[in-house]
Amino acid sequence: HTFYHPRFLRDFPGALKVSTMHDMIPEKFPDLVPAGVHMAKERYYRESDLILFPSQSAERDFVDWYGDPGVPTVVAHHGVERSFFEGGSPVAGFPSHYVLFVGRRGGYKDFDVLLTAFAAIASGYPDLSLVALGGDDFTDAERASITSLNLTGRVIQQTVTDRELPGAYANARLFVMPSRYEGFGLPVLESMAAGAPVVAADTSSLPEVGGHAAVYFPPGDVDVLSDRLAALLGDDTQLSALREQGTARAATFTWRRQAEATAAAYHLAREIANG
Repeated sequence: HTFYHPRFLRDFPGALKVSTMHDMIPEKFPDLVPAGVHMAKERYYRESDLILFPSQSAERDFVDWYGDPGVPTVVAHHGVERSFFEGGSPVAGFPSHYVLFVGRRGGYKDFDVLLTAFAAIASGYPDLSLVALGGDDFTDAERASITSLNLTGRVIQQTVTDRELPGAYANARLFVMPSRYEGFGLPVLESMAAGAPVVAADTSSLPEVGGHAAVYFPPGDVDVLSDRLAALLGDDTQLSALREQGTARAATFTWRRQAEATAAAYHLAREIANG
């Protein structure tokens, strides 16, 4: 069950239980998650016969928080759809040159860090925009920040279809993921597959996904992020290298491998149960 409902522990006594633990967002950021939405999550962690994680980082976080579960654990990395490797045409309405951010912007996602870093370099790149893809419309506070940073007309929020998403990545000068925490960080993988150079916060699972094919900065550090952006935007050779390295790395993350690892975990749990 997506939200660890207690009834599935109650209604199937004696059944073999394999759970997937995606991340520790409710525990690390309790003010951002409605109380009780994850229900019996800790019970699932403690009562499962085998536990799957999407990253080694997520596994470490769970063990650090809840302790060793005392049962086998398996890391099964997520994959990426083949359509992202095909890239796509520029998205209608997008600027010609842009830095891309994808997803929700509030809280630990740290969009404000990227916004401030972009403002620090904006005068040196007058044709460059910042596109926030997905999420809701800008809040009043975000609009005020954009105005105070003299970025009016340079920062836009846009929503695209799934079909358009690979093209949004592929035609970006840079993709930036400043998030302070991710259980996996799928947009990093999608952007690499589509050929967008990646800059990400050096935290949680993001280096595990990006490897040496991305550039990193300390989470929350506006000054270092702005330095990274300026250095990369002025170095076409490095951007080309990151595109090539990112595509090659993304190709190693497939849904087939994820499915095979998950199936193997189920078989392992059954073998253990059968002695």
